[in-house]
Amino acid sequence: APFVSVSVRHDVLHHLLAQARQEYQRQQQINRAIRLGGSIALLNHYFGLTSNDVCLRRRLLGVSVPYGRTPEPDEETDSAIWLQWQQCRIDNLESPDALIAMMQLTEALHPESKGLSLTTVWKRIAQWEQDAATDRRGPHAG
Repeated sequence: APFVSVSVRHDVLHHLLAQARQEYQRQQQINRAIRLGGSIALLNHYFGLTSNDVCLRRRLLGVSVPYGRTPEPDEETDSAIWLQWQQCRIDNLESPDALIAMMQLTEALHPESKGLSLTTVWKRIAQWEQDAATDRRGPHAG
């Protein structure tokens, strides 16, 4: 009789590999968001990261962030963000797909718009979507 017998449950192995792939993709998305200037608030919103998590990752990735508020985009950049968002608009702004679209939009506009961050794009789009939702509800009865 053999001293040791090893068996592999292929269904469990495939499940573990799928989970590992998902976690790897999640980590890549977090790093991408940080490199694009994602704020602590954005990273907490989409990934549940704490400020300590974000600060540590920034340090590890060599990403420095300017102090103070995120600067508002100029009119030309604002217009470019709007036009790009209209082309790829995702209905649910809370979804991972919306974040991916915003990261792609930031990457597409980044070379022309020096200093454009994912946070700026997120804030502008969130404001437009909130304004649109308010407009759809109509005037409030007084």
